[in-house]
Amino acid sequence: MERINPTLPKPIGTTARSEREDLMQKFLDRMNPSREAMHLRPLAAARFNKLTEGWGDLSTLYWLWSVCDKADNFSKMFWYHVKQSKKV
Repeated sequence: MERINPTLPKPIGTTARSEREDLMQKFLDRMNPSREAMHLRPLAAARFNKLTEGWGDLSTLYWLWSVCDKADNFSKMFWYHVKQSKKV
């Protein structure tokens, strides 16, 4: 009896990405090297989405990107704004 698995076609990877995914990846690429340098686990995409889920549209994330990018420490500024948003 032959197995069915080898005869099934392999899933095709999707290349279409949303604008939010691209922006999220920019955040993660910028924050994770400093997290790894401090011996912390890298921030996962799912965790990032959970932290920023109540922030509304993309314009808020672009605003956060611009504020963090201008700051001396990108990661500190990001976490500061995440904590401030939880207080409201």
